[in-house]
Amino acid sequence: MKFQALEAYLERLQLRKQGDEKLWVDEFGRVQGRFRNSSLTSVFQAIIGLGDRKLFGFEAFAHSDSTTDSGLSIWQLLMNGATDDESVELDRLARTIHVINFFRQQAQEGYSVLIDVHDRLLTAIGSNHGMAFRRIISSLGLPQEKIILQLPAVTSSQSWALAQVVDNYKLNGFSVATRATSIEEAIFQINLMRPTVIRIDITRIGNGEKLADLINVAATHFVKIVFSRVEDRHELSLLTDAAAQTKFDSHHLFVQGPIVSEPKPDLSVVGDRVANVFDHEQG
Repeated sequence: MKFQALEAYLERLQLRKQGDEKLWVDEFGRVQGRFRNSSLTSVFQAIIGLGDRKLFGFEAFAHSDSTTDSGLSIWQLLMNGATDDESVELDRLARTIHVINFFRQQAQEGYSVLIDVHDRLLTAIGSNHGMAFRRIISSLGLPQEKIILQLPAVTSSQSWALAQVVDNYKLNGFSVATRATSIEEAIFQINLMRPTVIRIDITRIGNGEKLADLINVAATHFVKIVFSRVEDRHELSLLTDAAAQTKFDSHHLFVQGPIVSEPKPDLSVVGDRVANVFDHEQG
């Protein structure tokens, strides 16, 4: 699918030169953006279904190249003395770059993209969550339903405040992913917030004894679970075994991490790697 407003915008961007504007197109066709002395662009990591072994979507990450040093991650840039206004500017800049770099590629068709919202943004912009970004999406003619805004992990005492932010993003038409640091917290967030996606690091599930409980709760409320940082087939087997103990199939379970793909700017390259994940059985 082609997005006419996006293509027209990219044509205008191609006339811009690095250093002259906030956004420009580099020699590889990628959109870059400027924050302070750094240039930011996007890379994407695949998310694959545990049951059907099909590609679900991608998570976007910002990479930076500095004109004065070796470069920092976007979140390090935020922590490096940025004011609240600068944090909001950088966060929105990164999200804009991500959606442009995602939807400009033909290989994105049919897939979703997960895009981070930094924790400083949650307190810096009051109650207006999602409205400004929704206007950007609309002006570019992009499918908002394919964009999942990924919120930061919070402490237990901050959960109710996060729930309000989740509701506000939903009111602005966005799907939302939340992060949990334990199985118990993931179940709590599902019951409280009903996110589209709950994310949990594979290292946070322990020995997997309570994993079936999480899988059942998520399926009951139609919440997808993304297990991140999965590195090897032993971890895949742990997830598969836990899913087999539940009363639901595993259509709502997804895997992300080095075993699936490394982050790359080209979606087609990432997608090709996914096809090989389950080619060889363990042992």
